[in-house]
Amino acid sequence: MLDRFGKFILVRDYLYVKGIDAKVQILKSQLRKFSLAEEVDLMQVAQLLPDSVTGADIGSVSSMALNIALSRKIEELNRKFDEIMNMKTLKGDNDKVDESNRDRELRRFVQKLSKGDQKVVVAYEDFQKACAQLKPTIFDGSHYEELQQKFENI
Repeated sequence: MLDRFGKFILVRDYLYVKGIDAKVQILKSQLRKFSLAEEVDLMQVAQLLPDSVTGADIGSVSSMALNIALSRKIEELNRKFDEIMNMKTLKGDNDKVDESNRDRELRRFVQKLSKGDQKVVVAYEDFQKACAQLKPTIFDGSHYEELQQKFENI
């Protein structure tokens, strides 16, 4: 990449997030509106990230971790709802559990959820899974190094 003086500079230095502290700062920014579990230590999360990570990659990890936590919460709520429906069936309530009644019961279930039941909390294990799934934006910086060497003396 050419800077304003026409000198070629190493693009990799501008793309990669260097150092744990920089990664933690970006994580803090990305996660400011997330509810994190108490055990989540951003320093440990930053250490899970590869050295060749970009800010966009850190954003992807944050989003993936939230999606994993959302999936877990949905599964938990589905289990609770199914338990309620099974209890109604076992009790022999007069209402048959057909699709229209199930929809009505689901609406009631959702309306009765407390704020705590609705809250999605991202756990450390969510970040572990997200980091394992990460496909870095830049695989190899050697291309940029070659370009720098090629145009260094221009």
